[in-house]
Amino acid sequence: MSQPSYGSVLTCIVFGSILMLYLILVSKRKNFILGLGPKCIIISMMFVIIRMFFPFNFIFTYNIYSKKYLALFFDFLRTKVIKSYDIMDILLLIFIIGTTVSLILFLQKQYKFYHLIRMYPYSNSSEIQNIIYSMQLKRKIKCDIKVIQLNQIQSPCITGLINPIIILPCIDFTDEELQYIFNHELEHYYHHDLWFKLICELMLCFYWWHPLAHQLKKQLNATLEFSNDFVLASDMDEKKRLCYIECLIKIARYTPVNSCTSAIYFSSTPSSVLTQRANFILDQQKTSRNKLFHYTNVCIIASLIFVSLFFVFEPEYPIPPEIENTTVALEKNKTFFVKHNNVYMTYYNGKAMGTLKHIDDFKGYRIYTSLTEAKKHEKFK
Repeated sequence: MSQPSYGSVLTCIVFGSILMLYLILVSKRKNFILGLGPKCIIISMMFVIIRMFFPFNFIFTYNIYSKKYLALFFDFLRTKVIKSYDIMDILLLIFIIGTTVSLILFLQKQYKFYHLIRMYPYSNSSEIQNIIYSMQLKRKIKCDIKVIQLNQIQSPCITGLINPIIILPCIDFTDEELQYIFNHELEHYYHHDLWFKLICELMLCFYWWHPLAHQLKKQLNATLEFSNDFVLASDMDEKKRLCYIECLIKIARYTPVNSCTSAIYFSSTPSSVLTQRANFILDQQKTSRNKLFHYTNVCIIASLIFVSLFFVFEPEYPIPPEIENTTVALEKNKTFFVKHNNVYMTYYNGKAMGTLKHIDDFKGYRIYTSLTEAKKHEKFK
């Protein structure tokens, strides 16, 4: 793995955006979820989220060089606008400031939420403890599961990456409804959904400027709910499924005193998603028989993942005719090279001139392993 270049970052963003858009669209189709299962969507979403964290060139990455469009695009980004600062410098500064603010707000939100939780005592209701204990035995969960009740939340939720805490709103639930809620929340814990959400939240701190990243987060949360509904409803008869949906509606109608969110909710979803969940619960056995539709979507997703990993588009600058095929014009004090995979980018007077596959004729010239290293010792135009 080598340090990220402009081309690798751009390629990661472009193909990551295409993959995010595609996953957002297909994950809204019930037939696709039923045909392949919610976990397929979740795994694909998690891949693109993790990939966006690592816009690097890997050892198996193949560079595709563009002599025209990418070169013009990066030349534009290097246009000076404020003294010695170019457009790329300004964009990088905005990115750093936005990411820093996003991380601070995220940590602040988490701190306030967990500080609020510590202010309330754990429930000692015998009914709740009996239900929790029976579910622990069934799922073989050894950790201690706590339950508290808050009037600041709209829907039951679970928090705690290691030690789970189930949080209930101030609603009078029946024992049957509590079983639905606890089963649902423990399903999140059992399948490590809170870790998925944490990774997604961290990705948003870096891609705060990307509208598809925000939409992917919403769709990931909805898909996590579909996944749980799929598992739980598969063991229910029609009557229990209707009771389960009534529980969802009951919670959706509740209005909390104040709203605070930092966990996975049981039913705090838009009405359109709630309707989709209800249809999903009732009709989950009716899978689509159109295998070609499912295989086509899988191939498209796999192809986008393959391209984003194995190919990177890089700009290539042609060497001017006056210095091509000569080593005399490239004075040592004005020339250096930056190694990128198996090629060398040539810099003359601080300006990128082109790439060379072999530099055997340039013994004694300065060679850097990355552009970052070169910037520490050289001046760029």
